[in-house]
Amino acid sequence: MKKFKFAIVLGGGGVRGLAHIGVLKILHNEGLIPSFIVGTSMGAVVGALYSATLNPEEIEKMARELIKSKEFSELRFEVLRGSHTAKLNIIEKFLHGVRKFFIYNMEFMRNSIITEELSRKIIERTIPYESFDELKIPFYAVSTCIVRGEPVIHNSGNLRKAVLASISIPGVFPPVRYNGRCLVDGASVSSTPVRIAKSLGADFVLGVEVRPRLRRMGVPKRGIDVIFRASDITAEILHEVEISKADFVLHPKVKNIHWANFKKYNFCIRKGEEEAKRYIKEIKKKIKTKKFSSFFKRIFMAHWQKVCQYKNT
Repeated sequence: MKKFKFAIVLGGGGVRGLAHIGVLKILHNEGLIPSFIVGTSMGAVVGALYSATLNPEEIEKMARELIKSKEFSELRFEVLRGSHTAKLNIIEKFLHGVRKFFIYNMEFMRNSIITEELSRKIIERTIPYESFDELKIPFYAVSTCIVRGEPVIHNSGNLRKAVLASISIPGVFPPVRYNGRCLVDGASVSSTPVRIAKSLGADFVLGVEVRPRLRRMGVPKRGIDVIFRASDITAEILHEVEISKADFVLHPKVKNIHWANFKKYNFCIRKGEEEAKRYIKEIKKKIKTKKFSSFFKRIFMAHWQKVCQYKNT
């Protein structure tokens, strides 16, 4: 008979995704070990490390060491984050404008701000495991094929390449060439890949969403602003449809944090813990109910398979 499968789905969101560490700490301590994990972007990083170690405390230590490392400082995420210009004096505003001009020009002149060599260095520093074969529980990383416009699900082969593809934010990291495909960040097709977890046979899907909500804004004045706003609205609606398919969703209170503000990593981890603690009893109850209700379905399916085998003999 098919076993009950409990899947955890970890969404993308830069530093906000470190809330996944806090969530996993609480779930792990409560004995809720998933049958498998599906992760996009930062969710793929945390998901890969948890699947390899089954030790959230160790992952938290690894994250702190990485963020304080020389390799991480070379990414210069603080430049991407920018500043709140209202709080700057006239000289600081001028320098901020120059910095933005320089960044935008870099994006147009080459395919990414961060070089391929630096991407390789940082993924080797982040993921100390080379192969999916080293994992203790199944893990699936989601990336996007930029040519075909479709999700790519990685669960075998080179773990580092799979995670690098999943985190490769277009324009920031270069696309990853892997298995004949050109791959970018999985959030382009699914920021919290619930449907993929369902398609992989999950009976109960716990989603952890750290994607910021669409904010209200004034009437756009430029054509480019209208285009970006329309794209954001489409992404928001599609995301809502997908996340609604989960059996339970946690929303750590980190959505006002800029994805590149890694100074907030401790805050994000703590918020993940708080959210999981708040709902742990309800999660356990829902899993127990779903396991009981699906028991009879699994018995029926097992019996039906035997009947089909008997008819075919």
